[in-house]
Amino acid sequence: MALAQPDFGVIRKAQRGDERAFSLIVRAYEVPVFNYVMRLVGDRALAEDLTQEVFIRVFQGLPKFSLRSKFTTWLFQVTKNRVLDELRASERRPRALVALDDAPQLEVLDAPAEQVEMIEALWTAVDGLNTDLKMALLPPRRGRAVVQRDRRLARHHARDRQVADLQGARRSSARARA
Repeated sequence: MALAQPDFGVIRKAQRGDERAFSLIVRAYEVPVFNYVMRLVGDRALAEDLTQEVFIRVFQGLPKFSLRSKFTTWLFQVTKNRVLDELRASERRPRALVALDDAPQLEVLDAPAEQVEMIEALWTAVDGLNTDLKMALLPPRRGRAVVQRDRRLARHHARDRQVADLQGARRSSARARA
């Protein structure tokens, strides 16, 4: 069912700033505009806010409205543009995944010296383990990274040994010459 167009005289008065004429337009179209916005955004509170903002834009734009087109076509174009603006803006806004009250307290970033020493000692111990134990003890991504690093180091050491053997020199000297 097509929406009826407002009376030409009402539009003319509203264009000149007559608030009573504008309130007639709002009363006639607020429910259809709200329903349209609600279908687009799916959130009642947001739809109510956007509907109010649409009518503010309509009030501001009425003096420029050309009577060559249907009022309802223009009204729903203004509505669609406002909803699209809101949807674009909401995509750019960061979304809170956790309610601020539920977020854990922040911890101090600087660990005490004893804790740093303990962590370094643990990593030194992990470095001394064979590959299978490293993979079993470390989280998958960390384990793979450590194993890949060990393999690269082993290849470098093997290359250093080969160069040293060919040059008849110690490994550290061969590395410095290479």
